[in-house]
Amino acid sequence: MGVGQWPIQEVQYATAVVDVDKIAGRLMDALEQAGIADNTVFMFASDNGASNEGHHDYEFFKSSGPLNGFKRSLHEGGIRSPFVVRWPGVTPPGKVSKQQWAFYDFLPTVADIAGVDASKLPAHDGYSILPTLRGEAQAQKNFVYHEYCSPNEQHKGGWGQAVRVGDWSAVCVGNHPTNHSDVPVCSTPLPYNLATDPGQQKDLAAQNLSKAQELMQVMRAQHTPGNYCGKASDAQWESWEAVLDREL
Repeated sequence: MGVGQWPIQEVQYATAVVDVDKIAGRLMDALEQAGIADNTVFMFASDNGASNEGHHDYEFFKSSGPLNGFKRSLHEGGIRSPFVVRWPGVTPPGKVSKQQWAFYDFLPTVADIAGVDASKLPAHDGYSILPTLRGEAQAQKNFVYHEYCSPNEQHKGGWGQAVRVGDWSAVCVGNHPTNHSDVPVCSTPLPYNLATDPGQQKDLAAQNLSKAQELMQVMRAQHTPGNYCGKASDAQWESWEAVLDREL
C-alpha cells in the first residue's frame, strides 16, 4: 500500500513522527552551531509505548513490534519505549544496551552526570545509569515498577500494576481499589518470561506460582497508599515543597 492509499489519520500520524525527527535534528544543529555539541549530553525518549489515539491505529505501522499492548497498557507494549543517548567521547556510538531504566531514574542519572551530591536530591526510587552511559558494566536494578489508573487491560477502567524483575514480568489488573488493603487488585498476577516470550503471550502462573507470588510481593511493597489515580498525597507534596524551598 502506497502513501497515497493510507487513511488520512495515518498520514497525519506519520507527518507528526517526521516532524519530531526534524525538530530533534534542529536541536542537534543548534548545538553544533553553538559549538557545544561535543560537550552536551543529548537524550531522546518516549514516555510510553505506541500511541493508539486520535483515530490512529498503532498496528498500521506495527508500532509495538512484537510487544503486547500500546500506550496506557501495563504490558510491555505500553511501558517499554526507546531511550537514545548521544554523548560524544563518553557513550559508545551505535551500541544497544539491555540495561533496564525508567523515568524515575532520570533525576539520579543527570545529577550524577552533573556531579551533584546524591544526598541533596529529594527522596526518589531511582538509580543512576551513568556507568552504562560510559559503556561500563552495571548490575541491573532490582526491579522496574509501574502502576496505572484505567489501563487498557481493563478497557480503560479499573486499576493495575506491573513489575519486571530480571527477565520476569508480571501484570496485575482488577477493580479500582478504595484502600491500601485492596492492593494488589488481583489474586494472582499474569507472569511472563520475557527471555523466551517477549510478546507476553504465555501466562506462566500455573507452572510458576511461587514466582507469581514473588512478583506480587514487589507490587505490594512498592505501592504507596493514597489517591489511586496518580495524585500525590498531601505528605508527598509537603516533602517536595520543602526541598524546593531549601534549594531556592
